Amino acid sequence: MKAKALWAAALAVAACALASAGGVAASGGGSAAPIASLVGVHSTLAPSAPLNPTSWIPAAVYPTTIARYAYAQVGSDMYVIGGVSNGTRQTTMNRYDASTNIWTPRAAVPVASEAPSAAYYNGKIYLAEGDTGSSLRIYDIASNTWSSGAARPVSSGYGAAAGAFNGKVYVVGGGAAASATTTVYDIASNTWTTGTSAPAAFLLAGYHQDGQYLYVVGGFSSSTTNVTATQRLDMSNGTWTSGPAFTPQRGDFALAMSGTKLYALGGDANAGSGFFDSVATVNELDTSAWPGGSWTTSPNDLPTARQASEAGFFSTARAGGEIWSTGGLQGASFTFLPDHLYRSQCPASGVSRISENFDGVAVPALPNCWTAANAAGGAPLWVTSNAGNPPPASDSAPNAAFVDDPSTATDKRLDSPVIALRAGVPTQLTFRQNYNLEFNTGTGSTQAYDGGVLEISVDGGAFQDILTAGGSFAAGGYNKVVSTSFGSTIPGRNAWSGNSGGFVTTTVNLPATALGHNVQFRWRMGSDSSVSSAGWRIDSVSLDARPVLTVANAGSGSGSVSSNPAGISCGATCASRFDNGSSVTLTASPAVGTSFTGWSGAGCSGTGTCTVTMDADKSVTANFAIQSFALTVTKAGTGVGTITSSPAGINCPTTCSASYVYNTAVTLTAAPSGKSRFGGWTGDCAGTGACVVSMTATRAVTATFLPPLAPPACKVPKVIGKSLAKAKTAIKKAHCKVGKISHKASSKKKKGKVIGQTPKAGKKLKNGAKVNVTVGKGPAKKKK
Repeated sequence: MKAKALWAAALAVAACALASAGGVAASGGGSAAPIASLVGVHSTLAPSAPLNPTSWIPAAVYPTTIARYAYAQVGSDMYVIGGVSNGTRQTTMNRYDASTNIWTPRAAVPVASEAPSAAYYNGKIYLAEGDTGSSLRIYDIASNTWSSGAARPVSSGYGAAAGAFNGKVYVVGGGAAASATTTVYDIASNTWTTGTSAPAAFLLAGYHQDGQYLYVVGGFSSSTTNVTATQRLDMSNGTWTSGPAFTPQRGDFALAMSGTKLYALGGDANAGSGFFDSVATVNELDTSAWPGGSWTTSPNDLPTARQASEAGFFSTARAGGEIWSTGGLQGASFTFLPDHLYRSQCPASGVSRISENFDGVAVPALPNCWTAANAAGGAPLWVTSNAGNPPPASDSAPNAAFVDDPSTATDKRLDSPVIALRAGVPTQLTFRQNYNLEFNTGTGSTQAYDGGVLEISVDGGAFQDILTAGGSFAAGGYNKVVSTSFGSTIPGRNAWSGNSGGFVTTTVNLPATALGHNVQFRWRMGSDSSVSSAGWRIDSVSLDARPVLTVANAGSGSGSVSSNPAGISCGATCASRFDNGSSVTLTASPAVGTSFTGWSGAGCSGTGTCTVTMDADKSVTANFAIQSFALTVTKAGTGVGTITSSPAGINCPTTCSASYVYNTAVTLTAAPSGKSRFGGWTGDCAGTGACVVSMTATRAVTATFLPPLAPPACKVPKVIGKSLAKAKTAIKKAHCKVGKISHKASSKKKKGKVIGQTPKAGKKLKNGAKVNVTVGKGPAKKKK
C-alpha cells in the first residue's frame, strides 16, 4: 500500500543517505528504532500582511516539525497531539490560540504513536492510539490531565478518522490495512460497540467533523490506488452516505471546512513514483447540495507541496473564516515542516455577521474579504488608516477605513463581505463614521458638492441606495443633497457631507425585502471636479444576523447553564447568538441543595446535556428544584414518650418521618410520659438535650425512653440513742417510714431519746417499710 510509516521511512532515508529530492524507496516499514537525529529542513516563510484574501499567510510556527498527528479544535483553540517529528514518534501536545497567535505546551500524551486520531466532546479530547496499539486516552482540558478509557476493539488505529456527537465517539477505518469498520465508544458506559461500516475502506483519509456529520475524504486503499470516495457519517443516527467522487484522488492530507465548503489541502497524489508524492493543490466541495456537487480547484495552492499535515483547522476571526494547515512533510526531499499557515475565504453565502473594527491588519491593508475599487478617478482607494485628517483617526484604536476627498471627480467604493440575512427577522446595520467632505458652507445650506452614501446589493444584484432598496435610518441618516452642477459622480443624491465633528453613530434598518437573502454593503464616496476636503472614515461596523439561543432557569431551585461553544453562562448571560446551522451543547449545573430536573424547549428533554441545532432562534428552559430530605425518628426503649419537631412535621409515635427542604434546621424535642425517663439521642444527634438537625442530607435519629426507676429499699437505720426528731429524719432518709411511737420509762439521762426500735438496725425492707421506735420518758414517778 502507498501509506508508509514516517518513522520507518525516516530510518530508511538515513540509512540510504537520500539527501537529494529523489523520493523514498517503496519498501515496507521495519521494526528498528527510529533515528532521532535526522533533522529536516523546513521552509522559512516570512510573516507578512495579507496580499489578498486567498493568499496563504504564515502564523506562529509549530514548536517543532510535526506530521501525522491527531488534532482537535475547541472554539478558536487548535490542539496538535502526538505524531512524528523527523522520524521520531512524539508524546508532545500543543495548543494554538488564534486570537493571540501563540502555541502553548499541554500535558504530554501517555503513548507515542504515528497517525492517531482525536475528537472533542464536552470539555474532553478523546485520542485513539495510532500505529502502536488500540488504547483510548482521554484529555480533560480544564485540569490538563490524561486518563484512560476502554481499549478500542482493533489491533491498531493507524490513520483512522474520528468524531464525537451526543455522548459517543466514532473512530472509523485505519489500521494495518485499509478498513471500513466503524467503532462507537459510549462515554457514559466506557464501552465500545461496532457501528455501520463506511461505504469505502480507507486509512489516512482527510476527515473533518461539522456538527453531527463526520466527513471522510480520499485516503489510501489496500492497493497502490488511492480512494476516490467522499463519505459522510451522520452521527445522530449512525448512517453513512456517499457524496460526489473525490476526483483529485489523494491521501494523507488535511481536510478543512469553512461555511458549507470542504477544502482538501495538499496530500499524496495517486499512482505516483513512490509513497511520498506530495502536492500543493487545494480542492473544494460545497456540501450544501449533498450528496450532489463536485470537487473543484480552490486557488491559491499551498506555498509548497506537502502531505501528512493532518489538521484541517478553521477559525472565524475574520469575515468568511480561515482554513489552516499545520506541519506536514515535503515528500520529494522528505523534509518535515513546522509551518502553520492560513488562507481566508470569502464565501458568497453562509456568513451571518459583520463585526469589523479594521484593527486586525497592518495599515494600509484592508481586512480579508473587504474590497476597494475606484469606478471613476485614480488612486488612492479606500485603505486602513491610523493617522491624519479628519481627526480622530479611529473610533476603535488604532485603525479605521479611510478614503480621501480629492479635487477631481471620483467614485470610490468600499465593499463588505457577503452577509446572509435570516428571513422574517428584522435586522440592523450599525457603524461609526467621521466625515469632512466638501459642501456649501452657506448658512442653512443642505447642498453638498462631495458626499458619501450607503448602498446594498441583494443576491448579487445591482447596488442601490439603502433608502431606495427599502431601508431606513434609525439614527445618523443622510444630512445633505449632492449638487448636480459640478460633475459629481453621485449627483442629486441624499448623502452624508459637511463636517461631522468626529465619529457619529449610524444605525440602518435593513429592507424587509432583503431578509432571507444574501446582501453586500457598499460605502461609496463621490467627489466633483474641484476643491478637496479631508475625507471619510468608517469604523466599528456591526451586523449580526445569527440565530439567538435563549436559556431560562425555572423551578423552585437554582443553578447555572453553560454552552459549548461559549456564549451562554446563565445566570449572568442567558442569551447569545451562534453561527447558523451550528450545534450548541448546553450543560446544567445545579446549585448546592438543588437538583436539575430536566430540559424543556427546542426538542430537549431529560437530565443530560441539551444539544440544539441553530437553524432558527431557539429557547430552552432548564428546570431546577430545591432538594428535600427525609428526617426519620425512631422511638426505642421500654419507656413512654413523644418526639415533636420545629418546624412542624414530626409528632412521633403518630408521625415519625417528614421531609424538609435543604439546609432547614429542625429541632426535635423528647417528652417522656408518666414516670418514664428520656435516655438520650442516637444517630444524627447525641446526648439528652435538644436535638438540632441540619437537613443537608437524609437524616435518622433515635430517641430512647426508659421505664421508671424501682424505689430504693428501706435499710433500717440505727436510731437508738437519737432524739425523736433526729430519728425521724434518719428513718425517712433511709427510705423508710416512721411507724408507731411509744414511750417508756427510762433513766433521766435517756429521757426524750430512742431507747428501742423494731425492726433492728441494718435490716433491709421494702421501700417505705415502717420503723417503730420507743422513746424514753424518764424515771417513773414513785407512788406515795
